[in-house]
Amino acid sequence: MTELISAGIYGVPMDICTRAYWEAIVTFTEQVNRLKDIHLVNIDASTTSRIKSDLERYDEELNRGDDR
Repeated sequence: MTELISAGIYGVPMDICTRAYWEAIVTFTEQVNRLKDIHLVNIDASTTSRIKSDLERYDEELNRGDDR
């Protein structure tokens, strides 16, 4: 399990943390093509909402071919 602890006590911007999640997910799924589900767990509702919206945005960018 990976935590967004850096976004909390260390003050790393949330977008950097969620981008790291996204890049890890993409890299891993490119190597393991039989994967069905990925579960990210977080106890804070507002952070969970932010993670979800950021990952959805990254997915849309990937599908459009953006490299932002």
